[in-house]
Amino acid sequence: MAKRMTGSSNASRIASNPRSRLLADRKRGRKRRNTFLCLVFLVAETALAIGLVAFVAIFWKFSGELPGVEKLAADVRSPVATTIWSEDGVLLGRLQTENRQPIEMDEIPSNVTDATVAIEDHRFYEHPGVDIQGIVRAVVANISGSSLRQGASTLTQQLVRNLDQFGLGKQKTFSRKIREVMIALRVEQVYTKKEILQLYLNNIYYGGGAYGIQAASKTYFGKSAYKLDLAEAALLAGLPQRPSDFSPFQHHKAAKKRRNEVLLSMLTYGKISQAEYEKAKAEEPRFMPRPERKNFDFKAPYFVTYVLKDLMRPDRYGSETVYSGLKIETTLNWKMQKLAEKMLNAGLAHAAGIGANQGALICLDNHTGYIRAMVGGRNFHADQFNAVTQGRRQPGSSFKVFDYSAAFEEGTTTLEGGYVDKPIPYPNDPEGRVVKNYEGDYSYKWVSCKSAIAHSLNTIAVQTARDVGIRKVIEYAHKMGITTPLAPYLPTALGASAVRPLDLCSAYSVFPMGGSRCLPMSLVRLSDSEGSLYEEHIPEVRTGILKDETVRQMNEALEAVVVEGTGTLARGDEATGIVDGARGKTGTTSDSRDAWFAGYTPELTTVIWVASAHRKRHGGLRYAPMPGGTGGLVCAPIWHDFMIKAVPE
Repeated sequence: MAKRMTGSSNASRIASNPRSRLLADRKRGRKRRNTFLCLVFLVAETALAIGLVAFVAIFWKFSGELPGVEKLAADVRSPVATTIWSEDGVLLGRLQTENRQPIEMDEIPSNVTDATVAIEDHRFYEHPGVDIQGIVRAVVANISGSSLRQGASTLTQQLVRNLDQFGLGKQKTFSRKIREVMIALRVEQVYTKKEILQLYLNNIYYGGGAYGIQAASKTYFGKSAYKLDLAEAALLAGLPQRPSDFSPFQHHKAAKKRRNEVLLSMLTYGKISQAEYEKAKAEEPRFMPRPERKNFDFKAPYFVTYVLKDLMRPDRYGSETVYSGLKIETTLNWKMQKLAEKMLNAGLAHAAGIGANQGALICLDNHTGYIRAMVGGRNFHADQFNAVTQGRRQPGSSFKVFDYSAAFEEGTTTLEGGYVDKPIPYPNDPEGRVVKNYEGDYSYKWVSCKSAIAHSLNTIAVQTARDVGIRKVIEYAHKMGITTPLAPYLPTALGASAVRPLDLCSAYSVFPMGGSRCLPMSLVRLSDSEGSLYEEHIPEVRTGILKDETVRQMNEALEAVVVEGTGTLARGDEATGIVDGARGKTGTTSDSRDAWFAGYTPELTTVIWVASAHRKRHGGLRYAPMPGGTGGLVCAPIWHDFMIKAVPE
């Protein structure tokens, strides 16, 4: 009874004493915290154990059985070539220049391995395939916004990423990165550091089509790798990071700057002395001449080289990327291309009697701007000059569509309006010359614009251009697709300023497109060897170029050209076949050196250019007159023979 009273007394004392109550609460809190921490520790240990088991399972799943170093050295897979495809699925050509010359590790000098390790992975001999310190350093540097961005891939990771036999691919996904890490760890267990270096130095890409240090040494310096001095070894060691940007052939200063970075890394990590560093840094590299890449095995060679030159521009992808195994999908239709080549050559052979021996053809899809066929000359092997895209020739009367389009659009005349066919003096001409029709005669009668277009009367076209203003004519020509400079003088109204056939073809497509124009396109899709998309194109349309009424009048006039005017051979007849919906305009320069036919159907616009061209002794071409060689007689039949079969049924 006394104990109970004592206990009750203690409880009463604690309850009545705030300090005692506080101590009791703290004791109970410590017990609860300890219990909670024990539970957390138990859960963490369980999760860690599960994680370790999962890591081991994933590690073995992703790494698996790796081939031996001898098998990897011998198993050099066929290089992936860049391929160029037509729109209808025909392989137009390949670009394949891979150069791989494996050598033994004993043939690789120490300055090559030291330079490679110093610049790419200076902890190569310390880490197990993945450099945790490097990853942390890279994260800190990149988060802090350091001007020098940091990478964290080891030489081992680069090896498994670039060697196809490891099956990683090049997709930039998180799962692929995890597999890369797992395989790199496994590679370090299976291979020695020396074997890893040997595989790396024999397979990494150094640019210039060279895979491996031996091929790179011969490509850039014309010697075997074992003869490389320190400066040369450092330069090559710096290339794999960005072979295109550091290419000695294209970016000499950048390659030299990168070499000096490698030398500094070697000095920093104790691979060379200060004296060796200074001597190598002062050395001026001497490179072999850049090897020429000649590819004449293409189908549609003028078109393919046109596409490749665009992609190889320094502001596009450069030659290194273009030769790296791309898939290039183009707009060309191979069936139309074969037909274009056949008909142009047949037409030139037929016109050989009047001196015609050179020509070009360009065909565009009106509704997409796709280049469906391109023949830039008679013989690509003899002359790679592409007259379609590079040639600038006077278009003669085929330019007159811009005179009339401007006049109809601005309202200075109409298709039913006209002028008197008479000699028109050129303004401010000190020689007092006058405008002449092609035949040199005049009717001295009033002629409608429709009849003048159909029969290609120069006097009416000049008066039309004079009234609307030659600068306004030039404005519309550029608006419709001409990109070359045009002289602001009246002779330009008759085609005295040079244009490109591709531009003229694009400009004529405004009429079948109802006053709009799709920009010419040669490339549909570009992707790498793994299928990753670089770029994809859809038709780009320029709208509102001409009013509906202007287009109606021009279509009516250009139909009259092929029905009753200078271009009847383009439309054809019952014997040769009639090209449905044919419209167009002939063109012949005043000296008869150039002949044209620019025409269209609702589906396609095609321009034919023919000339009498002869090679000069010291390069270039000279042009001679073609007696009787008008655009209607020479080019219109070629246009007909191509279009009668090219137009979709």
